Amino acid sequence: MVKNISYKNRYIMKHLFKTISLLFALLLVISCTDVEKAQFATDSTAPGIVSNCNVINGAGKALITYDLPTDEDLLYVKATYKLNDGTNMEVKASAYINELEVVGFGKAAEHDITLIAVDRSGNESEPVVVKISPADNPIYEIFSQMKVTSDFGGLAFNWENKERVDITITVTTPDEHGQMITAQNFYSNSKIGQGYIRGYSTETSETEGRRFAVVISDHWGNQTAIKDSLYFPIYETEISSDRYAKYIIPGYGDPGRYNSSSDWPKLWNGSWGTNNDHYHTKVGLSSPINLGMNLGRLVKLSRIKYYQRSGGSKWQYLYAHGNPKRFRVWGTPTTDGVQLDITESGNDWILLTEFTSVKPSGLPLGSTNADDQQLGGLDGEDVLIPIDAPAVRWIRLEVLETWGGVTDFVHIAELTYYGKEETN
Repeated sequence: MVKNISYKNRYIMKHLFKTISLLFALLLVISCTDVEKAQFATDSTAPGIVSNCNVINGAGKALITYDLPTDEDLLYVKATYKLNDGTNMEVKASAYINELEVVGFGKAAEHDITLIAVDRSGNESEPVVVKISPADNPIYEIFSQMKVTSDFGGLAFNWENKERVDITITVTTPDEHGQMITAQNFYSNSKIGQGYIRGYSTETSETEGRRFAVVISDHWGNQTAIKDSLYFPIYETEISSDRYAKYIIPGYGDPGRYNSSSDWPKLWNGSWGTNNDHYHTKVGLSSPINLGMNLGRLVKLSRIKYYQRSGGSKWQYLYAHGNPKRFRVWGTPTTDGVQLDITESGNDWILLTEFTSVKPSGLPLGSTNADDQQLGGLDGEDVLIPIDAPAVRWIRLEVLETWGGVTDFVHIAELTYYGKEETN
């Protein structure tokens, strides 16, 4: 009985294997046949030319529309041309569309664009030359309208980028040997942009001045003229913390402390980096969380150094947990006769700036690298205050978002204020 069952099973398996093999072979043949049907036979016949070309000129670019040739094996249309500096360019457009854009031009000028149709065998059509006349690249208008002014420790920039093109603003200044070196590069495609150069203050900067040169370039190597001028950076200094004090925001209440080792004076004790050297609010606060400080004097602020709680050598709290990621800085020169209750819509707090912390590495929550540790935990981030902001004595930090996503508490290692003390 056992032998008969074994033989029967072998018989079934043998014929099942043959059936599967035949089905596989059949599918392979069908698949190959379909592929062959989808392929065009190679040939040496060039496709027809593009025709009925029209041009829409733009700033530093042009859009070319055309009628495609009727060849069934048409693959794409390519445009070849030269930029203002002689750089060879090539742009391709699929056979499924009838337009392409040529970009990268500098000052307004006429250019020849060569259009060639290419088929699946690599055959190229006869060239068709189209003339375009793009307007000036947007960088020139941005440069002409950009405002550069002396600011605390350097310069302030404001510009408008209507086309939202990618630009680079390069600022250079002399080193100790008089050689021009890069002070900072700004990369932007924002419609409205602003930037600051800080850290060049000296006690004589307001009288002797400092040379700065500014130039704008784009992705294609186009470059404006250089604005090389003498500016007079405004002297800034670190504001002494000897008069700093906690201030309870009217309408919000006391944010308290987490424990006795994380009290308010840790915010301005001039020390940070260890796990316990930070201020930590109590837990259970309402969002947005508001922190108040009295600077003890009237100050024309230039910037605030913001140091995150790092968690010591393990860095476990850096760019995480209750460290503020996004906050507003409000101020007021006086508390006498003004409405500072934040529950009142017409309160007299003045918005100085809104700040978003940046994690250099872009690593996910819970992971940091040396760049993150250097900026967020050691050097601190600059919260820049516009030069047209008024002098203030009382400060309110309105925390809108934390790095860890918590909404009922925050912690900060240190806040250091810079600027110029004003006389009352």
